[in-house]
Amino acid sequence: MQVQRPRRMGAGGEPGGGPAPRFKRQGLHGLGLLLFVATLAHAAACGCQRIEMLAINDAEDTHARLVRYYRRLGFVARRDVSGERLSDVPHLLVWGGRGLRMDGDVAALMRRWAPVVRAGAQSEV
Repeated sequence: MQVQRPRRMGAGGEPGGGPAPRFKRQGLHGLGLLLFVATLAHAAACGCQRIEMLAINDAEDTHARLVRYYRRLGFVARRDVSGERLSDVPHLLVWGGRGLRMDGDVAALMRRWAPVVRAGAQSEV
């Protein structure tokens, strides 16, 4: 077995160089929020007005954590996809599992979170 230490890469991809830029994780803020806002921007550019998410229910503690996270982001619970009703079949086919389907308004979410990401990016410079 051989253990190697990772080498730090510089700006040009060469070994050495300074520290890589980082996006600080602060509670709800971090890389996940950056990706979320980028996805919102793409959805808005494509003309989407609503985003649907499924807080998958694989385990009760994980499900509760996902629901809490999505609510803090601004999503609203719409439908429990349990698989017990015939009307759940399309949701099960799309999402691939049981859980709580949640909706979010793209414009409202952008107004709420884009300034937070911009402020975080400017504080890093």
